[in-house]
Amino acid sequence: FYKVGSEEMAQDLTQNTFLKALEKIAQFKTNTNFKAWLYTIARNEIIDFYRTKKRTIDLDRVSELVFEDHISDIFARDSLEKVWLALKKLTREEQEVVILHSIEDLSFDEIAQITRKTSGSLRILKYRALIKLKKVLNNVK
Repeated sequence: FYKVGSEEMAQDLTQNTFLKALEKIAQFKTNTNFKAWLYTIARNEIIDFYRTKKRTIDLDRVSELVFEDHISDIFARDSLEKVWLALKKLTREEQEVVILHSIEDLSFDEIAQITRKTSGSLRILKYRALIKLKKVLNNVK
């Protein structure tokens, strides 16, 4: 959902991800992290989606997000919208590492398997991204 901004499209891509995983389960190496393998398939689905659709992520639709705990407080929505607007100012790589680590709660090792970057470089990337986010959020009133 974070990548495509549409609940319906996110559901379609999720379905495609699991179908591809099922088709390729014989190729899964047991010494590999299953979660990272599945996220790699999902990531590739999103890349293919954008390659064929040439759409952009509409993070301005944040107010339409459905919250698990039904937060209706205007302040919470306002804060969330500010964070999403700040996230838009990051590069795609920075957005990805922040979302995968801070929101999806993946470890840096899992993200490294997905992105084919080193765990150390991802830590640095996230650190720099958080500094940028802090600066942007401090400038937003």
